[in-house]
Amino acid sequence: MELGFGSAPDIVKTKVRSSGMDESSMIACVRTDRDLDFGVRKGYVFFNVDSIFLWYTDSGEIISYKFTGMTEVSIFPQITGGIFVIGGGENGIPAAAFSNACMKQFYKLKDLITKVIKGEELKDSDFYLQDNRDLCPKCGNAFPEEGRQVCPRCIDRRSLFLRVLGYFKPYAGRFALIMFIILVHGMVSSVVPFLSGRVLYDNVLNKSAVPSEPAEGIYGYIEFMLSRESVAALGILILTILSVRILHQLLGILQGRMVAGIMPKAVLNIKSDIYKSMQKLSIGFFNLRQTGSLMTRIQSDATEVMYFFIDGLPYLLVNIVILVTAAVVMISMNISLAVLALIFIPLLFLISYRMIPRLWHLHGKRHRSVRNMNSAVSDNLTGARVVKAFGQERSETLRFERINSRVRDAELDLVDYDNKFFGAYSAVETVSSLIIWGIGSWFVLKGYPGMTYGTLTAFVAYVAMLNGPLDFMSFIFRWWSLSMNSAQRIFEVIDAVPEVREKDVPVRKGVFEGRIDVKDVSFSYTPDKRILDKMSFSITPGTYFGIVGKSGAGKTTLINLISRFYDVKEGQISIDGIPIKDLAFEDIRKNIAIVSQDSYIFSGTIAENIAYAKPDCSFKEIVSAAASAGAHDFIMKLPHGYDTVVGHGAKDLSGGEKQRISIARAILADPRILILDEATASVDTHTEQKIQRSLDDLVKNRTTISIAHRLSTLRDADDLIVIEDGKVVEQGTHEQLKKMKGVYNKLLQLQTKALAIKGAEEYE
Repeated sequence: MELGFGSAPDIVKTKVRSSGMDESSMIACVRTDRDLDFGVRKGYVFFNVDSIFLWYTDSGEIISYKFTGMTEVSIFPQITGGIFVIGGGENGIPAAAFSNACMKQFYKLKDLITKVIKGEELKDSDFYLQDNRDLCPKCGNAFPEEGRQVCPRCIDRRSLFLRVLGYFKPYAGRFALIMFIILVHGMVSSVVPFLSGRVLYDNVLNKSAVPSEPAEGIYGYIEFMLSRESVAALGILILTILSVRILHQLLGILQGRMVAGIMPKAVLNIKSDIYKSMQKLSIGFFNLRQTGSLMTRIQSDATEVMYFFIDGLPYLLVNIVILVTAAVVMISMNISLAVLALIFIPLLFLISYRMIPRLWHLHGKRHRSVRNMNSAVSDNLTGARVVKAFGQERSETLRFERINSRVRDAELDLVDYDNKFFGAYSAVETVSSLIIWGIGSWFVLKGYPGMTYGTLTAFVAYVAMLNGPLDFMSFIFRWWSLSMNSAQRIFEVIDAVPEVREKDVPVRKGVFEGRIDVKDVSFSYTPDKRILDKMSFSITPGTYFGIVGKSGAGKTTLINLISRFYDVKEGQISIDGIPIKDLAFEDIRKNIAIVSQDSYIFSGTIAENIAYAKPDCSFKEIVSAAASAGAHDFIMKLPHGYDTVVGHGAKDLSGGEKQRISIARAILADPRILILDEATASVDTHTEQKIQRSLDDLVKNRTTISIAHRLSTLRDADDLIVIEDGKVVEQGTHEQLKKMKGVYNKLLQLQTKALAIKGAEEYE
């Protein structure tokens, strides 16, 4: 989107000209949709080098604000939008209000005006709002989500089928053998009705129908050979039918064993690809999705695909062969009766094909309802302590019942539509049987040429044999739709592009020195709220750097950007003078370690959890790291010491114990840049002091970034910044910031009073 005034609506340009203003002097224009009382009102904000203008389309007046004496413009986010303020702080003048839909445009407007106020040159790139979503190469529209390159308008469901088939490519030889067995299996199945019908009645039991010489084709030769002597022929016929049935069963068993040997391996590869793809994706991908939803992709969706390709596809081929072979035999016996019996089948398949889109939608609806139910169960089990603590068991039960009701409704809609398939196929089977019995019997009674009682019996048997494939076909369309619906969701994950991507040829620096430069960095998770706003500062290598600010000020977001969990949208972060986007992921992960306030413990032993950062370390290194983190004493009190198994939500450890394990993990990694995000928030004062003494040695010769609400833990920091509303408002040492009597000093005084109430002492 381009914000230059040249792209402004004609109504704005006309208003500017009619007001006697110079249109060519205008720089940029954005739309607003609220007044200062947050009532719905359409208007526009535009500016030139001298003033900012506000015009509501229902008013004839253009309000102007001169730049004279103006040092900045600000945006104050609100619950449902924001307020554009001329100036900053308490003396700012509210000029315009807007909804969240206009938030991104107003932030860009603020950046443009700030440059004008500072006298900086505006570049063409400054006027564009970047849409980071990739575009669909087929229709040109943006994909619905970043990192999810799936266009709902252009998805080719047939290509999904072929893509899943690609997982069987390593087994092409065995698959070809299976196809041959299926072909023979289908042909063998079609022999029995012919032997037990036409041959038995016309050529064995009816002596007058004995041919003088064999007819053309294999079936004609079988007829001739089995009609020579009635008693002997009957015995031969029985043995032949028995042999055919035994061969039929053996081929079925062989086919089943070969399929069972291939399909699980292919499904294993599908699940492995999903899991590998998830490991490559950025943190943002997981933050936007519930755990239950992603679990469904790996477990339920992969299983649905597996069922179709194990129990569906092979037998689809079997039934197609039976259907085609039976049709050929029926046509060879009596083409008129065969056409009457088979005429409805092509129409049935056409109707089924037209019903698939609706079926696809219903399967997607059911999946979404089941996914929501799984997520609700996952949330409830994870938050069981909170549910119990606030006595919300009944509320949670009612919530689950509402979600479960939607699952029921989705299932009923699907079953109701499925019944239409079943009804259509059952009707065709019944009509075909009636046609064969009625018209076939009439042909026999009238002596229709080539129509005998044995032929009629064989026809009836073949029509009955067609019922099996038709029943299967009625189900296979539903099964295919379910499987491909699941395959679509699987490939959405496999094809997802990480928001944070490594360059094709990244810079491999090896060991970092630890210098960090943040220059004009702005960042937002969503377009309607900017978390960081033109932030700039530098961190000297080997220093202890503190970050202070209220909750929601942007502290954790900042370290997420420094660790490159997210990419900067505007501005630049550099490490040792190299843009972080140019550095290799491997170097970033080896040189930066984070201890956050939310410590996670994996299922396994204490030693395995500490060694997670360095799997090839010695036991001595594990113990040393634990001791440095103040964890050794409590570990030795556990039943099996370092071999004690913990995990499954870390129910065996307290919050403070988990945090000390996490700190030990970071210490063992021995990073050049250590980030402590409220690392001691869950430990008592005594343990905190013990960890701090260990950290005093750890921070030497490495860059340490510490975020802490307890300002006493940052008193020895070499440098501190104070963040407010995504901006750096103060910077200096602990003592320097105290003397400023600003934001830091206020926070310090509030904390000192709070600690005094508890009888604690603030160490300064």
